[in-house]
Amino acid sequence: MKITVVGPGALGSLFGALLGRAGHRIQLLDHQRPRAALLAARGLLLEENGRKERVSILATTEPAAVAGSDLIFLCVKSGAVGESLAAIASFLSPSSLLIACQNGIGHLEPLRRLVPADRRSVAVTAQGATLIAPGHVRHGGSGPTRLGVIEPPVPAVLTQAAGVLTAAGIPALVEGDISQAIWRKLLANAAINALTALHDCPNGHLAADSRLRKELSQAVAEGAAVAKALKVEVGSDPVADVLAICRATAENISSMLQDVRRRRRTEIDAINGAIVAEARRLGIPVPVNERLLQAVKAREGDFG
Repeated sequence: MKITVVGPGALGSLFGALLGRAGHRIQLLDHQRPRAALLAARGLLLEENGRKERVSILATTEPAAVAGSDLIFLCVKSGAVGESLAAIASFLSPSSLLIACQNGIGHLEPLRRLVPADRRSVAVTAQGATLIAPGHVRHGGSGPTRLGVIEPPVPAVLTQAAGVLTAAGIPALVEGDISQAIWRKLLANAAINALTALHDCPNGHLAADSRLRKELSQAVAEGAAVAKALKVEVGSDPVADVLAICRATAENISSMLQDVRRRRRTEIDAINGAIVAEARRLGIPVPVNERLLQAVKAREGDFG
């Protein structure tokens, strides 16, 4: 298949490398010309299970290159979704399927507004990826990738996309109600990403430290109360679920901590900020999420 990955960050580089290794024609769409030139010349370096493998790909800065793609994985940060979609939307063909792969829920509104319903879908992935350098990604752990839509219809090609991912080593399945997966990951991100970004620690430290474990539990419980008010099922014990994720990804460096270490803006507004916004609308107190939101935004303020 011809597959375009928009955004050569950690997840985009991981998907590009694994799908390219599986034999698909991969191109990466980047907004930075020097980085695109580097990727075109060197390809992607995939680090996995202590081994390194270089995968050849195409790289471009031209949105028109999206035309003719069978699958388009949108892997930019949540705050860049609107701009990215505006650039590529006119080049989507009737047979193209765009799969949005963001944290949080901030990307859902521009996705609805800018992409026709029969050409859009959402992925919620548990794949772990760390960007070591431009074009060099470390696969930090494998988990399921759930595909679905935010409203009907479900494109027929979505099942094919799940098969393509699974065959490439990215186990994927199609879910009828993707909102459950979105919110379950939102709760995990709200606790793990924010706390690791503030305390500069890998995921596992949150489960091992009693003080941080308590704060994690409070943040998740608040988010679960919001989900319940929205009639979204997030499991019988979401706190235990998030702690299990911490332990299973103990050595991983969260995407938000990666951003903070690189002095880049984070996705805090689309994660904890989204929980806070929904909570205010519903009249539900979420003081821990509010504190985490403000603390991370204060950290961003130091970046200049």
